[in-house]
Parts: sequence; C-alpha cells; structure tokens
Amino acid sequence: MEKCLYDESLQKGTDYLDPRKVREYDAKMLSFRDYVAEAALIVDTLQLGPHESILDIGCGTGGVSLHVARSCNWLTGIDISRPMLDFAREKAKAADVHNATFQPGGFLKNDLPMASFNAVMTNAALHHLPDFWKAVALFRINQLLKEDGRLFLGDVVFGYPLEQYRERSLSWIERMEPIEPGEARAHLKEEYSTFSWIMEGLLDRTGFEWTRVGGDDYFAQYVCHKIRSFKDWGQESHA
Repeated sequence: MEKCLYDESLQKGTDYLDPRKVREYDAKMLSFRDYVAEAALIVDTLQLGPHESILDIGCGTGGVSLHVARSCNWLTGIDISRPMLDFAREKAKAADVHNATFQPGGFLKNDLPMASFNAVMTNAALHHLPDFWKAVALFRINQLLKEDGRLFLGDVVFGYPLEQYRERSLSWIERMEPIEPGEARAHLKEEYSTFSWIMEGLLDRTGFEWTRVGGDDYFAQYVCHKIRSFKDWGQESHA
C-alpha cells in the first residue's frame, strides 16, 4: 500500500528543501503574519488545556507552533522539509521553549501512534494534496486523535460560486501581489486548493463535526470535533 501513496516530498511551489529558501520564507512570514494572534485563535477555539498534547502537521519553521506550545503540555511538529525542522528547532531553543519536538513526517506518512493526541492543528498545508489524498489525510488525522479530539484546519479554500472562478481568481491574484509577489498565480497553477463545499464534505465524511471560525472567500479556518472513529483501520502502518 505504501508504494501507492501520493509522494508528499515532491513539493509543489517553492522548494522548501533549500535552506536559503527556508530563511527567506521565515523572514517573509514575519513581515505580514501575526503568529501570536494566530496561536491565540487556535488555543481558544480548540480550548487547549495545560495537560494536553497537540500535533502540528506542516509546522514549517515553527512560527505558530512555538506560541501554541506555551498553552499545552507537549507539542509535536512534523514537516516534510528537514531544513524547516532544523530552523524550528533553532527558534525553539532561542525562545526557551522546551515542550516541543520537531520531526520529519507528513499527512500521509509518519511514525506517530494512533489515538495519541488531544488536538491536531494544520495551517496552509493541506492544499499540497489533491482532493483524494486530502480525504485520506483527514482520515488519518481522525485516527491520530483521541476520542473527542479536536482539529484546527486553516487553508486556502475558495468560498465563491463556481461560475465566478475566473474573475475571483484574478481578484485574488491582484490582492495577494503586494504581499507575496507571484505566489497566488503559482498557487492556482500548481497547487491543490479546493472549494469550501468540497472541504466541508471531506470533513463530514471523515468523522468530524465542524464550525467555520474565520476566513473569507479565499481562506477558511475550521475548528472540528471528532465525533466518529473508524474501526476498519486494520494494521496499515504510518511508517
């Protein structure tokens, strides 16, 4: 089965296996993102407690992770980019955060034990997978969560009517150009963001009850509660 899995290491868009690109990415994110506010929203909507463990999938350089870690017992960050993980470890040491670990892994392939996390968070990462594999990723997240576990999902998700795709796509490119030149155009050409009705259907089918807690017609944030477990997981390995 593992040979059939989508290869998450074949990145779309910017090559974050290049340490130089990783440092550029971190500096760019700091120029327009408020990591403290993002972390506060996640902690609040997931109602994280000091004795809980949380998994961050696609943690990147740890910008949000390290702030969330201050509100839980333990944070595990995984990413397919080893240079990003190295950078996250450097930031954790500099910030004196000792309850976070960063290790290689993705949505589809990791060595994490099932039912081991109270909550999972993922920001701007799921769009790297086509919709078929988004469903598999959410299925696996369900299995990583303990009973009554929670998921915070933030990503590029299109909430406008399908027939408006042309003008809305151009509008998004124009809006994003001053912030991230060329990124929106490349995103639409090479990555796999989907419509809200597809994303919400995937959440329904993979055992989550969800509430939209933020975003607009181009970005969505959901807080989800695990309401159903799958009993047919079998012996399939995460490794």
